[in-house]
Amino acid sequence: MKRPCEKYLTLAKAIILITFLHLPGFTFSQIDSVLLKRVSRVSVGAYAGIQGLDPGLGLDITSPAFLKQRLTVRIHGNINWLEWYKVQTNDWVTYPELGATLVYNTRPSQRMRLYVEAGPFFLFPSREFSDKKFETGFTGLAGAEMFVSYRPHLTISYFFGGGFALCYADAEKLDNRPGYGDGFIFRNGLRCYF
Repeated sequence: MKRPCEKYLTLAKAIILITFLHLPGFTFSQIDSVLLKRVSRVSVGAYAGIQGLDPGLGLDITSPAFLKQRLTVRIHGNINWLEWYKVQTNDWVTYPELGATLVYNTRPSQRMRLYVEAGPFFLFPSREFSDKKFETGFTGLAGAEMFVSYRPHLTISYFFGGGFALCYADAEKLDNRPGYGDGFIFRNGLRCYF
């Protein structure tokens, strides 16, 4: 029987595979002004990824673009599975994360664009491994977004990004007080622009 985390990671891999199979075989070499207007709207994303050693799933909401359609504000929330808890107890425990980032987007070209985002986040550890109510940190990452399809009222993109999280949280109830919530970050998923 698969553990809950493995089921979600298998689902995420299937979504990514389906997305790549549906990517168009052609590109546009200039900036598409219609696409630029559409991707400057409110968007909602769903993603899977890893933060430090901990796998996770999350959702984000991104504001409409401002300042020459280059900047947005993104609020995200995700559930992470603490790998150190699994190693020591052979059981999974989760902890939620909430964060906000300021995102700088390049203009779309050839049906893709690059982005850089940075901002604070808050971790809410489980009582299974910590007595603290929350921990704070800062994250920064860079990535790319590929526009899979766009219709009059809905644009869908596949995105991926990597970076680092800085957080000095430790699981004081576990042996050796292992750290969590910091290290390398990788996220990938789908985003819908409305």
